[in-house]
Amino acid sequence: MGHVSIERIKRLVNESILHTLDFVDFETCVNCIKSKQTNKSKGGAKRSSNLLEIIHTNICCPNMNATLDVFKVFKVEVEKQCGKQIKILRLDRSGEYYCRYTDNGQAPSTFPKFLQEHGIAA
Repeated sequence: MGHVSIERIKRLVNESILHTLDFVDFETCVNCIKSKQTNKSKGGAKRSSNLLEIIHTNICCPNMNATLDVFKVFKVEVEKQCGKQIKILRLDRSGEYYCRYTDNGQAPSTFPKFLQEHGIAA
């Protein structure tokens, strides 16, 4: 909820819509002060300096239950090519890595457990 600014009140007085007011007693309200404040900058994101330090991923796949198997193949191939291990895997958290249920309606996928077992932060 807001209120009319002092400038608008002065215009209403000048247009004879409001009676003359003494503007000496008007103070800036706490909410007006707070609304004009900005949050302290958190600083920029730190860029990775090493290969495979951070990998950003997203999946477009008709069979989301194949996610873990496809990632295992990708992980082995890319680590073999680069001679390094994946340290951090960034996900968009939209659910494709965490399939709601398997094809037969069983428990959710084991993708998070796989990442943890292989020392990959998600």
